[in-house]
Amino acid sequence: MASTGEGGSEEYDDSSLTMMDILEEQEALQEDAEAVLGASDADHCTYDKGYMVRQAVYACLTCSPVGGAGGRAGVCLACSLHCHNNHTLVELYTKRNFKCDCGNSNILMTTCKLQPGKSAINPDNKYSQNFDGLYCVCHRPYPDTEQPESQDDEMIQCCCCEDWYHSQHLGNSSVPTGDQYAEMICSACVKKLTFLHNYASLAVTVMSKSDLDTSVDVESSGDSTAVADNVMQKTEQKSESTKTEVSGKKAYVNGSGSSTTTNDQQNGQRKNKETKENTGDSTKDNITNGKQNKVCSAGQFKGAVAESEAMFFPEDWRSKLCTCDTCKVEYSRLEASYLTNSEDTISHYEYLSRQRVAGTGRQLSVEREIDALNSVDRVTRTEMVTEYNTLSTELREYLRKFADTGKVVRDEDIKEFFAGLQARKKQRTMDGVPPNACRW
Repeated sequence: MASTGEGGSEEYDDSSLTMMDILEEQEALQEDAEAVLGASDADHCTYDKGYMVRQAVYACLTCSPVGGAGGRAGVCLACSLHCHNNHTLVELYTKRNFKCDCGNSNILMTTCKLQPGKSAINPDNKYSQNFDGLYCVCHRPYPDTEQPESQDDEMIQCCCCEDWYHSQHLGNSSVPTGDQYAEMICSACVKKLTFLHNYASLAVTVMSKSDLDTSVDVESSGDSTAVADNVMQKTEQKSESTKTEVSGKKAYVNGSGSSTTTNDQQNGQRKNKETKENTGDSTKDNITNGKQNKVCSAGQFKGAVAESEAMFFPEDWRSKLCTCDTCKVEYSRLEASYLTNSEDTISHYEYLSRQRVAGTGRQLSVEREIDALNSVDRVTRTEMVTEYNTLSTELREYLRKFADTGKVVRDEDIKEFFAGLQARKKQRTMDGVPPNACRW
């Protein structure tokens, strides 16, 4: 119990802050979960919806073991809960253009309880090492119990192949922070998608330490012009079409904000203009058989590409992709047409998830809980924090066995935990422990 001495007010504030931190952390976790699962249906299989633009997918290693005869397979959220409970599941976050495999020939041990009579296979599904529970070029699981130090390294998902990579394995000397970019394309996909050099100046560029050191304390260097020119020259070598003002305080450059054009672009624009003027009809060159074709804009954001490094792009970079007929054919040939679909992005998927959550009337807010805390006295509040911490510790210990075995936590398991909790609390009360001093 908390004391009511002279330092009571400070203790009151500490208790209040601790509980508010707990509530805010709970809200953050809820937001993350609903961003991924909010657009999913927990009770109905998604098979009838076909190859969905994006959905949450799980791999069942119990029904489709690594190297098994059935091959790799993935199931939707509802099937993971209703058909594969108590199985070893791998949460794959989301996958594009995927159709639920539950109950087909890839799933050897389970018949779909929600949607029987499915086709034997889903030929357009694409499977990667993720379905075996492995990630990155290091081909390791996550979390990696044999290499726990790797868990401190952030894993980033490639928006093209959708594999996850440790930041230290991307091939980049430095990686931007999460708030500096929206999507990453791994080096393997950069090498495959040859059209990306046409959009290299849109990429977020992390300045090297030597560049930053050069630009530090420019005002006191005595020759700020020479230093600025030196930094500018290095920047231009990284991106031919982007000229960037550099300061020691700026850690990255977003090329999409640049309005500067290269000489090649200017010359190309002049030639294009002259050609149209010579025809006497600016639209004549763009009309074939009575149909107007879109002028190709590829190359407008051209720049140098390092195929051994990943590329990082801002939120709106896809809107700059050219969608003329020629470029569309190229995207299709490289199986990258999804890049021109605004509904393909993770940010759009999470937006739909949050919209659905908002439509249910649920609110992600801690205001009601904070109001409840403010209505109780300091002693009670302090005890609530202590009880919560004890409960949290016991619950983590109880859930650890599920994490270690890869089993899904069912409603029955949670009910069992709280039933045992109540039984222990009741026994301690009967043993004479005062209610206000009980510890779950």
